[in-house]
Amino acid sequence: MKKLLLFIILTATLTSCQQISKWKAQWGSASDQTELGMRYEKGDGVPQDYKEAVEWYKKAADQGYAQAQYLLGKCYQAGNGLPVDDGLAAELFKKAADQNLAEGLYEWGYANENGKGVSSNFNEAAKYYKKAADQGSVDAMYRLGLMYYHGSGVSQNANKAFTYFQKAAEKNVTGALYYLGVCYADGQGTKINDNKAMECFTKAAEAGDATAQNKLGERYEYGLGVQENPRKAFEYYYQAAKQDCPEAFYNLGTCYYYGSGVGKNMKKAAHYFEKAANLNIVQAEFYLGICYFQGEGVERNHKEAMKWINKAANEGSFDAQQFLNDLDEYEKRMDAWVNNDGVMITDLDEEEAERNRKAHKEEHYDMQRVVRTDY
Repeated sequence: MKKLLLFIILTATLTSCQQISKWKAQWGSASDQTELGMRYEKGDGVPQDYKEAVEWYKKAADQGYAQAQYLLGKCYQAGNGLPVDDGLAAELFKKAADQNLAEGLYEWGYANENGKGVSSNFNEAAKYYKKAADQGSVDAMYRLGLMYYHGSGVSQNANKAFTYFQKAAEKNVTGALYYLGVCYADGQGTKINDNKAMECFTKAAEAGDATAQNKLGERYEYGLGVQENPRKAFEYYYQAAKQDCPEAFYNLGTCYYYGSGVGKNMKKAAHYFEKAANLNIVQAEFYLGICYFQGEGVERNHKEAMKWINKAANEGSFDAQQFLNDLDEYEKRMDAWVNNDGVMITDLDEEEAERNRKAHKEEHYDMQRVVRTDY
C-alpha cells in the first residue's frame, strides 16, 4: 500500500513538474522554450518525444533564437520529429551562423563543403569553418585542416593543415589524430617523426578509425618506424576490413595471397580482392584479374580476367599495363611459329620449332614475375 501511494505521489509530482515547465516555456523566453525542447528531445525528466521537441524549437526559432534555429536544423537533418529536409536544415544553420553561433557556423560550413541543401561552395565552407574554429569548434578545426591539406577552398598549406590537425587532435578528434600522424610520417608541415606518427595512428586506431587501423597494418607490414611484424599487420588489416575499409580489403587479400601474417589461402585472397575491386581499388582489380587468369581461388575465366586487368590498366596500374604488354608480346611470338591449326608457318626446321615452342610455354605468364611485392 505504501509503495502504491509513493508511486502515485511521484507520478503526480512528475506530471506537475512537466506542466510547470510547459507553462513556464509557454509564457517565458525563447531560452526556456529551447530548454524544454532539449528535454523532450533527450527524454530528460519527461518522456522522449521528438515531435514535442520540434514544436518548442519552432516557437523559439520563430523568435530568432540562434540555439533553437540550430537545434531545429539538426532535427530536419536527422529526421527527428519531422521529415528529413536538408534545404530547410541549411536555412536554419545559416540563420544561426548569421548570429555567430559556433555550432551554426560549423554546420553552415559543412553544408557548403558537402552540398547538403545548398550548392557546394568550398570557399564559403572554409570561411565559416575558420569562424567556427576561432570560437573553439574542434570539428571545424579538423575540417579546416583538411581543406588546407588538400587545397580545397583555400591555397594548399601544409603548415596550416598541421596546426589545425594538432589543435583538433589535442581534443581527441579521431580524424585529426589520423591526419596528424600522416603529417609526422611524411614530414608535411613538420619534421618527420616516426614515433609521433605511430602514437597518433595508434590513438586513432584504438578509437576505432578504420583508416588508421589500415595505416598501422601497412607500417607493421613494411617496418615503417616500427619493427616489421606481418602478423600484427594482418590483425590491423582485419580490424579495418570489418569496418568495410576498401584499402584494408585489398591489403587483407595480399596477406592471404602471399601467406603474410596468416596461412596462404587463395580462395580468401580472391574474395577480398573482389570486395576491394568492387570499391574501385585499382591494384585489387589487377590481382582479381590474375586470380581469374590463373584459376587461383576462383575458377579460371579468361574473359573475366581480361575485364579486370584491362580496367586496372586503364586506371593506371603499372602491373596491369606490364602484364598486357608481356602477354601481347608472348602471343605475337607464338603466332610467328604456329597458326591456329597448329601447323608450322615459319621456315624453321621442325626440331628447332619444337624447342622454341617449349621455351615460350615455360615463359607463359608467371605471376611471381609480374606482380610487384614491394608495395
